[in-house]
Amino acid sequence: METGRRTLSPGEADELVEPGECQSLIGSLMYLVVGTRPDLAFALASRCKFYANPTDDHLLAAKPLPRYLCQTINLALVYNRNYQPDMIGYTDSHFARDMGDRKSTSGYVFILAGAAISWKAKKHFYFLVLN
Repeated sequence: METGRRTLSPGEADELVEPGECQSLIGSLMYLVVGTRPDLAFALASRCKFYANPTDDHLLAAKPLPRYLCQTINLALVYNRNYQPDMIGYTDSHFARDMGDRKSTSGYVFILAGAAISWKAKKHFYFLVLN
């Protein structure tokens, strides 16, 4: 992901583009994330939230992802049976990091035999309860 790049919400941007192009690109990348490329999960999730009404800025923000795939085509999940048999888990979270809606994001990855077997990233939705 590019550091320091802020993706604009649809109300702030200049011009809407055809949603089909952006949605097709993001859908193809989501297919890869689910099965074989967990390294794309965070970058893809951060770009998905605006693709119902994409703008030129959103399309421009999505263009580096296929370029990254071409540069890292030899990366793969490789399970090594000689690797330590213990499962390892990692987790991380950001409290209210999204400046647009101030919601938190968390995620995890579990590794077995040297490669990821399960991963997830999730944005949390909080509800305010008044008594």
